[in-house]
Amino acid sequence: MRVSVIIPVYNVEPYIATCIQSVMRQTYQGELECILVDDCGTDNSMEIAEKLISDYQGPIEFRILHHEHNRGLSAARNTGTAAAKGDYIYFLDSDDEISPNCIELMANVVLKHPQVEVLQGSIESIPYKKFYDLELYKTSRYVEDNKWIRFNAFKQGERLPVNATNKLLKKTFLANNSLAFKEGLENEDELWSFLMYKLVRYWAVIGDKTYIHYLRPNSIMATLTNEKRAENCGIILSEELNNIDKPLRDLQVLKCLDFFIQFVFPHAVNKGLVKRLCLRFIFLLLLIGQFKLALWFVVGFFNKPERRKLFNEMIPATFEKTSNKYNKLFGDVQIVV
Repeated sequence: MRVSVIIPVYNVEPYIATCIQSVMRQTYQGELECILVDDCGTDNSMEIAEKLISDYQGPIEFRILHHEHNRGLSAARNTGTAAAKGDYIYFLDSDDEISPNCIELMANVVLKHPQVEVLQGSIESIPYKKFYDLELYKTSRYVEDNKWIRFNAFKQGERLPVNATNKLLKKTFLANNSLAFKEGLENEDELWSFLMYKLVRYWAVIGDKTYIHYLRPNSIMATLTNEKRAENCGIILSEELNNIDKPLRDLQVLKCLDFFIQFVFPHAVNKGLVKRLCLRFIFLLLLIGQFKLALWFVVGFFNKPERRKLFNEMIPATFEKTSNKYNKLFGDVQIVV
């Protein structure tokens, strides 16, 4: 089994060596390639990467692809995926690193369950070590049930993670579903994962820590203004709302509504976008039978602050009630370990 590790590179001079060296230390004995995508940064990241690769004498095939100009993380991942020769794709951010046995542990699960389309590893987040300490990570498991996957991706509370990193992704699954990253977006994993979880049928997770994620104060999302973040999230929401379908349509709507209330409405300056999203939510709430919530959306959302506060309290309560209803159906789904 051939695995392709894809690393987009842009202005990560202090971190790129550690990232690449973590790939070089992999214990996996199968075919492994590592594709670095140069996204035209302004520092010495690529010079460091090229020196490390030229000195490397191991079995991993390293390749460097160059963009002609800066196109962003989404484009870099898409470029790497298109060029990958592997049966499975693994995205690694250039300021993070992976454990020495990361690919080996994941490949062992695929050998046992060759149908797996998406395999999730466990993450250690630094400095907040328990940031990703989810119950779903604690036991290795394999699931053949898209409804179970949808439920755990869209329910209220602890969900399947939205990050594209630290997942072993079957390349034919990505290609057959035209699953790529929308270019020009920040926080692109949110939209990508929303679409991915609606498609995947064979999913697995391993409890072993395979990825070390460093929370950086200068990350892209951390440096965005509230207005820019709201605009970006509004675009994501528009795309998600256009792709809501069955089954579990009501959970998808409520997840999007919760996202809208938290990240778009409080900071949005584009009133036209907000109005379009509100009208879309009213229609979808009526479609899933949430008439009271739709009514409050009309009469309460744009009026007095106390009404808006009450409305904002109704959303998580409705979301939790709907999630609990499905929990009886999917909470004890048969899992092959």
